[in-house]
Amino acid sequence: MQQLLTLGMNEGQKCCETEKFVLGTCPVAWDKYLADNYWYTAEPASDFYNKYPIDLELSEKFGVNGIRISIAWSRIFPTGYGEVNQKGVEFYHNLFKECHKRHVEPFVTLHHFDTPETLHSDGDFLNRKTIDYFVDYAKFCFEEFTEVNYWTTFNEIGPIGDGQYLVGKFPPGIKYDFALRNEFKTCERAIPSQ
Repeated sequence: MQQLLTLGMNEGQKCCETEKFVLGTCPVAWDKYLADNYWYTAEPASDFYNKYPIDLELSEKFGVNGIRISIAWSRIFPTGYGEVNQKGVEFYHNLFKECHKRHVEPFVTLHHFDTPETLHSDGDFLNRKTIDYFVDYAKFCFEEFTEVNYWTTFNEIGPIGDGQYLVGKFPPGIKYDFALRNEFKTCERAIPSQ
C-alpha cells in the first residue's frame, strides 16, 4: 500500500543550526539587521548543525519520515555567487545521506529569509542581478544534490515580501515598496521547465 502521509519536522539555518559562520558561510541579511535593530541574535538555536545525526535518529525512532531542510545560500556561495564552497556542499551531502539512512525524506527549501548580506546590501531582490544569482544557485543545487526529490524555492514567499517591503519587520525594514513581484519572477526563472 502506498504511503499517503508524511509526518515531518522543520529545520532552517538561521532558526536551528547555531553554527552560522562555519564551513565558509558568510553573514546573511538577518545578522546585520538583528545587530543593528534588536538586542538579541538567533544563537544558540537548537544546534541542528552539530546534532543532526541524533535528531534524525530520534526522528526514525518516533516515526517522523520527513524533514523540511533549508540550504543556506551563503554556505554554498558565500557571497551569493561565484566560487562554490565545497565544504558547504559536503555538509549537505552528508546531511541528506543521514536523512536517507534514517528513512527521513528531505524536502529542501533554497531560500529561508537568508539572502547573503553582500547581495542584500546591494538591493536584495530589488536588484535584478540577485534574481540571476539566485537562478544560478538554484540550478547548481538541483544538479548537485541529486539525492533530493522535493524542492521549494522560497520559504513563505508572502511573508518575505510583506515583512521586507510592505510593513518593514524583516530586513531591510523597508515600508511600502512592492518588490514581491521580483521574488515571484525569481521563482519562475529558478524552476526548470518540464
